[in-house]
Amino acid sequence: MKKILLSALALGLATITNAQTWMQQTSGTTETIKSLSFIDATTGYAAGFNNTVIKTTNGGTTWSAVNTPTIGFPLQFNSIYFVNPTNGWVLASVGIMYKTTDSGITWNPCNLSGLPSGTQWTKVIFGDANNGYVTGVNNGDLVLGKSNDGGANWTQITINTTQGYAAGLQALGSNTVMITVNDRVWNSTNNGTSWTISAPVSNSSNLGSLKVFSYDVAFATNRTNGFNTVYQTLIHNNWLPTAGNGLIGGGYDWIDGYDPSNLFVADYFGIALSTTDGGANWTLENTGMHINGGIEAIAYPAQGSIWVAGINGQIFKKGSSTTGIKDSEKLNSFNFYPNPSKNVLNIEIESLNSDEKISLTDVLGKTVYSHKTSDKKLTIDLSSLNSGVYFITVGNTTKKIIKE
Repeated sequence: MKKILLSALALGLATITNAQTWMQQTSGTTETIKSLSFIDATTGYAAGFNNTVIKTTNGGTTWSAVNTPTIGFPLQFNSIYFVNPTNGWVLASVGIMYKTTDSGITWNPCNLSGLPSGTQWTKVIFGDANNGYVTGVNNGDLVLGKSNDGGANWTQITINTTQGYAAGLQALGSNTVMITVNDRVWNSTNNGTSWTISAPVSNSSNLGSLKVFSYDVAFATNRTNGFNTVYQTLIHNNWLPTAGNGLIGGGYDWIDGYDPSNLFVADYFGIALSTTDGGANWTLENTGMHINGGIEAIAYPAQGSIWVAGINGQIFKKGSSTTGIKDSEKLNSFNFYPNPSKNVLNIEIESLNSDEKISLTDVLGKTVYSHKTSDKKLTIDLSSLNSGVYFITVGNTTKKIIKE
C-alpha cells in the first residue's frame, strides 16, 4: 500500500512537471504486453499474453499484428528481442522459443531440449546474430542458458548460484554478458564460460534490470520497495549509487537508456523518471500508464524516443511522430551495417552537404574517429576499438552501434 500511495503522489507531481509530453498509441490489442524491443526510433516489436506479437515501422504511429505459430493453446510471451532489423526471437514462459530472419514474416522453432524441463523462462537477449542467452527459474533456482548458433540450439551455463530470479540480463557482442541476481552483478567476457561476481552492491538491495554500455559503463536499479536508488559502475565491478537528486518512490523494476547520460527508470505502479546527466538529477514523467497501472516494459532506443507498455495493451510514447518528414529533414539521414560490428562499419548516407563531417565517439564522449567526406558510401575500420557502445554522428544526426 505504501508503494501505491507513493506512486499516486509521484504521478500527481509528474502531471505538473511533464504534462502533455506522452501520447498513447493504438496498439490494436487488449492483451498484456510483457516485452518491448526497438531497433531504432522507428522500428519496434512488442510481445505478451495470448500469442501476442505486434510491430511498428513508423515509431508507433501504427502497430500491426505479427503472425506467430500456434500450438493448440495460448502462449505467454515474456520476452522479445531483435538484434537487427531482420533477426529476432520471442520466448514463451513454458520454454517455447521462435526465431525470425525476415522481420517477423516467418518464424521457426528453437531447440531448448538442452535446458531443464519445467523451467519458467523470463528473458532472452542476443549480443549478436549468433550468441544469445536465456534466463529462467526452476524450483526456485536460477537457470541460465546460451546459444552460439543463432538460437537454433541451447545449452545450460554453469554458474555458482542457485539464488532464483535474474532480474537483469544484458549482452554486448559475442562475448560479454551481465546478469543481476539479488544484490550482486555477475559478469562474463567469454560467452558465459567463466564468471566474476561483484561484492554486494549495497545492503538490502534487490537488483532490478541492467543497462550496459560497455564492460566498465553500466547501470542497475534497486527494485526493493522504498529504495529510490540507481547504481552505476565506471570502474568494472565497483558499483556505487548515482547522486539521484529527484528520485522518489523506490523499487524500480526497469532501466533503459540511449547513452550513459540519457536514462529512464520505471516501476510497475507507474512511477517513471528520466535523467539527462547520468543520474545526478531526475525528472518525474507522466507516462499515462497510471490510469490503469501496470507498466511491464520500457524502451529507450534513440534520443528523444521513449516507450512504456503493459496491461490492456497500453503503449505510451514520449517523442515526435515519424510521419510527415520534410525533405530538408532527410539531410544527414544514414544507415550502417553490420550492427553489432567487429572490424568494419559500412555507412550509406541518403543526403549530405559537401565535405560533411562524420565522427565516432565512445560512451564517455571521447572522439575516436573523425573524417570529412562528400561520399555517400564509406567504410570505417573499427578493429582497434574496445568492445562496447559507440555513437556515429553525420552532421546533426546521431545513431548508436555496438562494437564486438
